[in-house]
This record gives sequence, C-alpha cells and structure tokens, in this order.
Amino acid sequence: GGGSIQSRGVAGRVSRLMARRDRGGRGLRAYNSVPTYFSDPRINRVPTFDMDADPTQNQGLAASKFLPVTNGKCLVRDDGGGIYTPRYLSYSEAKEYIDDPLQTLIWLGDINDENNQRYFALSLSPDTNTELLTNSFERTSLLRPRSLGDQVSTSLEAAVMATAVGKGQWHENAQFCSRCGSKTSPKNHGASRKCTNEECGR
Repeated sequence: GGGSIQSRGVAGRVSRLMARRDRGGRGLRAYNSVPTYFSDPRINRVPTFDMDADPTQNQGLAASKFLPVTNGKCLVRDDGGGIYTPRYLSYSEAKEYIDDPLQTLIWLGDINDENNQRYFALSLSPDTNTELLTNSFERTSLLRPRSLGDQVSTSLEAAVMATAVGKGQWHENAQFCSRCGSKTSPKNHGASRKCTNEECGR
C-alpha cells in the first residue's frame, strides 16, 4: 500500500557462459552449452491469496518449497559433476526455523503447473546454527548464487535462488526507516516493509 518501502527487482541474468580452469590445469572449459539465466517467466508473482494473512494458513502449504537464506547465501545441494540445485525444505522441515511466519517467510512466487508449487525464502535469524542446518542434509552448504554461475541446474532454480537471496539481503539491510530511524516490519509476505512509527507513516 501507500507509504510502504518497496523492494527493487532482484533477478538479473547471466549473459555469457562462465569458464573456469579445471583442477588438472588443462585450460579453460565451459560447464554448459546454454547460458543459465537468473530469471524465468514461469514464476507467477501475482498473488492469489491474502497477502496480509499468516502464510502458514494458506492453502497449498504441503506443496510449498522453502529455501533458507542468510547473509547473501542460500542452501544448495551438490548434485555432482559441477551441478548445484537449491536444497528446498518441506514445511515439516522448515517449521522449526519459523518463529514468526510474517517476519520470517518471504513469498517468491508460484509455479502454475500440475503441482501448483509455491516458493518462499526462509530468512534465517542471526542466531541460527547454520552448521547444524547444513549437516542435517546430505551434500549441502550455504553458497552465493553468483559464485555458481551456470553450474545451477536450471534457469528456474537459478531464478528462485537469485530472487530469494536478493530479497533476503534487502530485508536484512532495510531493518530501519530511512526517514526517522525506527524499526521497520515486513509487509505483504516480504514484498515491502513499513515503518513501525505511526507518526512517520513511511
């Protein structure tokens, strides 16, 4: 609504292949023949649910995917062969990290297919034991999407990762109102933040 602090678009795209030197020193090699783009038109960001309600009460939660993010990194799985995919959590896996759904969950969009999957970034609190998190799942680590380049499995997964990390960082950096210095609070499932000082109104 009016007066809220809107997040900027965060999904860019990689316009060329990234080449890396292999460990054996045999020169440069391209990982994929087709560039990975960190955006995908299949992600629907037009909300189909109440954006002011507790997201855990929305229908379709069982089909939702939750991607942990913190400090510009997200949880990824090493699939071998130089390929990485986001390591999504199911709701049953994610709920122990959700203290306050309205503060913790950031809606990323829906994929309108036969599964009707809904994607959320799960913003980890600063005191989260990230080592325990990564040790809970096989071959996982917290990495920056930019460091992976075209090693992300698909453009859809790359788009979700880029959006999750971008929005997560924006929320981490917009904790206080730029006008009065008061705390801000997430609104609309992470689409905006609003100053908690009613006299400010920003």
